[in-house]
Amino acid sequence: MAKITIGEWLRNCREESNISIDELAEGICTHQFLDDFESGLENCSLSFFCILLQRLGYSPDKLEYILPEQEYRNECLWGFFMVAVFQKKREWAERLFAQYTQALDQKKSSQKKKRKEKKSEKELRDISFKGAKKELWKRPPNLNSVGRMYLFRGRALIAYWVDNNLEEAEEYLKCALDSTFPGWKQKDWNRCLISLIELENALALARVWREQRGEKWNSGRNLLKRCGIYIQKKVKDKEEHAKIYSKYAWIAADVAMEQGEWEEAVFICLKAFAELRRFGIEYFAIPILNNLLTYYKKAKDRMEKTIPLSDLFAQFQQKNHHRISEIWITEKRCSNYHRILKDLHEKYLPKWYPENSIFWNCCQRMYHLDVEILFAERRAFHMTQEKLAEGIYRWVGEISRIENRKVSPSWKHFNLMMEKFGMNGEQRFFYINTDLSQALEWLRDIQVYASRHQYDGIKALLNYLEEELDMEVMENWRIVRFYHNVIAMYANNPPLEKILKEDLELLQQTWHIPLEAIGEQAKLEPKRMRGKKKNAKGKKYIYRAPLKIEALFLNQIATLLKMLGRAKEAKDLYEGVIHTIEKSRILPEFQFYSYSPLLGNMAKQKYSITDAETAIRTSLRCGNMENIGHYYLTIACAMLDDSSNRECCMQMMRDCYYLFELSDHQENMRTLRKYFKDKFNIEINQN
Repeated sequence: MAKITIGEWLRNCREESNISIDELAEGICTHQFLDDFESGLENCSLSFFCILLQRLGYSPDKLEYILPEQEYRNECLWGFFMVAVFQKKREWAERLFAQYTQALDQKKSSQKKKRKEKKSEKELRDISFKGAKKELWKRPPNLNSVGRMYLFRGRALIAYWVDNNLEEAEEYLKCALDSTFPGWKQKDWNRCLISLIELENALALARVWREQRGEKWNSGRNLLKRCGIYIQKKVKDKEEHAKIYSKYAWIAADVAMEQGEWEEAVFICLKAFAELRRFGIEYFAIPILNNLLTYYKKAKDRMEKTIPLSDLFAQFQQKNHHRISEIWITEKRCSNYHRILKDLHEKYLPKWYPENSIFWNCCQRMYHLDVEILFAERRAFHMTQEKLAEGIYRWVGEISRIENRKVSPSWKHFNLMMEKFGMNGEQRFFYINTDLSQALEWLRDIQVYASRHQYDGIKALLNYLEEELDMEVMENWRIVRFYHNVIAMYANNPPLEKILKEDLELLQQTWHIPLEAIGEQAKLEPKRMRGKKKNAKGKKYIYRAPLKIEALFLNQIATLLKMLGRAKEAKDLYEGVIHTIEKSRILPEFQFYSYSPLLGNMAKQKYSITDAETAIRTSLRCGNMENIGHYYLTIACAMLDDSSNRECCMQMMRDCYYLFELSDHQENMRTLRKYFKDKFNIEINQN
């Protein structure tokens, strides 16, 4: 099995699903462009790539992304724009929307062509509703359908959340759907390929029609039904299914309740909540729980005089046992989960943070900047700019221009430079290399088992991975060895020193600074790209933020160091790596899979309340609840040293127990239950 590119992997996924290029490209690009991308002759934007991946039923969150400066800036602009919308700051929202519009103008960002006429920022901000469709469709001429869709989506956000104008929101959402999914009005979507982004547009329109009521809601019901059928049949990735199904369920359950279908409403919400729990997704859990509590209360109010609520639930469970036996939660449990998550939101998230926006998503991706990686690796290899440019650029000054952020390297040149460092030059890549889509599902399940200390599950899936992957490819060998060492760590077989040695060797295949130098990183600052300083030669510069697989190894190495009694080295390692992440120009929330677990484990080792709170804040901001219980327990234990906090800490630990239960961390529940009993001489879960 040869090493494959991301384009080849995409082609294999498409052919495996028996999907033609024309079907995948419909509404978003030409047949030729997609063929060139799959053949490695073209590159595409991140937003465009995510739609392609979602149309095939896969998750963009399973990849890492190395972005050029402009593409990352676009991602940030969109994020800042959404925050301004939810804060209801119209002026800032309009200004950011105008900047995002300009950034999408490919002709404006080109270094070879300059626009003869530029619209002022005020003109862009003042695009009115009546002329919006006409203006956004015609300008700029080279803005693709995905770009137009995002502009209409942005306008819909302003209309709904800032102006409370349902008519405008409706029109913009229709335009957004027309941009990439012109067949959305069809009664049958069986032959359509729809991304989650496009499904969100459809669900948002159904929500708007429902709030408008009247005849429009008849169309809304049909649209909602089509969304539900497509989600159930076509969204193959289980994690992506959980995200989009919860948004669908939030509306569909209320519709079922309005029609008197109490059992169906409860089942829809229970199913959605079970899927969110399985993958540790926090975003949209609160509105689903809120719905369940409302339904329980309505049932109680209606039935209390004729039949006890407990009997009603018993009858419901017996009647629907085949559907809810594994997903049922009692009213008490539902209330506890809801209270705890609401408390965490109030403590650690800003007031503007949305709970039920269909367009807000859990951002659990790993981003890196191409310039940061290239500069860090060139310095780590003690390579001159002349040596790096050799065979790639005719003029050595091009490397200087790249490092000073004046230009971004083409994806072909970036790949060639990364090859000189022995690293993967793909700008969208997995940390395994395979054309088997099932392997990605196994890897995600292995990660879940590892977080829950379920080692038998890891062993079984590792056997499948080893049979199917080409183990001569470095990425594949490395990830399999990592999880073998996860199992071996807790069995102490082989000895911990041997595991540590192998981990260091595997890490250093791409992480090109020695272990003893990592602690120094906490004292260094990033290179200031512009301007020369005296005595710069030989100066130490901060290294780059770790890739996801590197973060896993660094975390395991720190754990091994602590287990071997080298706690000071473990602490230095954590602080050095965290510093590289926080000093990167990539925001920490866009480095979720390295920043959050490393910071949380450092907080545990240092008993640092501040670091644990930052880890909780980052996890909630990224819509993740997988490890919040760990971080919250760190705070409770650190506060327990002060006797005046005893009652507060006891309640926090009870909340941690439910957070572990919420994420199915059985081993942590047992450990905390024993600790609580020994410490306070009472049971933690009396109720």
